[in-house]
Amino acid sequence: MKKELWFVTGWYSTPLFAALAERFSVEYEVKFIAHDSYSHQYLLDRNLQVFKRAQKKGDSNIHEELFILVSEMDAVFTAQGGGDKASWLQYYKKRAAGFYEWLTELWSNQNPFAVVIWNGMWHYEKVAMHLARNQGIQLAFIENGYFPSTAHIDPLGVNALAEIIQVPTAQLAKGVSDEELDHFLSKICSSFTELKRYDQSDDLTKTIPFSRKVLAGLEIFFCDLPYIGREFFAKLKIMLMAQKKCSLLQSPGELPSKYVFLPLQVSVDSQLILNSPWVKSPQETIGLVAEVLREIESDLTLVVKEHPMENPNISFEEIRKRFPE
Repeated sequence: MKKELWFVTGWYSTPLFAALAERFSVEYEVKFIAHDSYSHQYLLDRNLQVFKRAQKKGDSNIHEELFILVSEMDAVFTAQGGGDKASWLQYYKKRAAGFYEWLTELWSNQNPFAVVIWNGMWHYEKVAMHLARNQGIQLAFIENGYFPSTAHIDPLGVNALAEIIQVPTAQLAKGVSDEELDHFLSKICSSFTELKRYDQSDDLTKTIPFSRKVLAGLEIFFCDLPYIGREFFAKLKIMLMAQKKCSLLQSPGELPSKYVFLPLQVSVDSQLILNSPWVKSPQETIGLVAEVLREIESDLTLVVKEHPMENPNISFEEIRKRFPE
């Protein structure tokens, strides 16, 4: 009997996870938990075993501290589409509670051996992570790698939660020879170069048949909107805003001979929201780096590059006036 390998997936990770499922299906019985209706139909179209999460809300007073913790990123992100963080936090606490109840019941009738999660920043991923650890289920986290066409795979988490940060260096490769590490890295690199690198819009909206798109639309209208209508339209607004062309600040002339380059992350990146206790915005980052450079060497120039996916309503004019040089 094959062991069960589960993927917890939403809109962004579904195409890659579906591709990985094909690789793992020989060794494991692969199953999916779909967070949204479009991913649900996408996976069904590929004849994969998939369970669509129930959208009903739950009692957030049970395990309230957990539900506050898992809902932070969702609340900050969705507030871009209207409303304030506090109201969205209350909303997502109930969403997380409902998913907690549903997933607890689902896994009580299943036998997961391992669970794969992308990044782990959204409430449904954090709930799945919490339940898996409580039940002794192995976890694997995947995130975009540090270089193009690479991915980071980790048993503990990604970014600030990665194994390399939490485990002492001497234990990371304990008992593993250099030759074994070289072979492992070579195998991993070749595996990911063989995989089709996915594009969210292409794979989810262009490769799915029209009939599945209709089913996804019906599922959203009848099964989702009665419960998550407010969230749906707030995120739709965010998506439309992201497609709006923004005018990036551009300094005239050539680059200075001596400079420090600072590429910015988007304002709502999970690292700023969840893992940065004292710097909470790209503007703060610019200010702090500029002040440090002044102390280190007065003739160093700070060259900043805005993130191309930044919210077009986010302005850097004030910080630029503060540091005109």
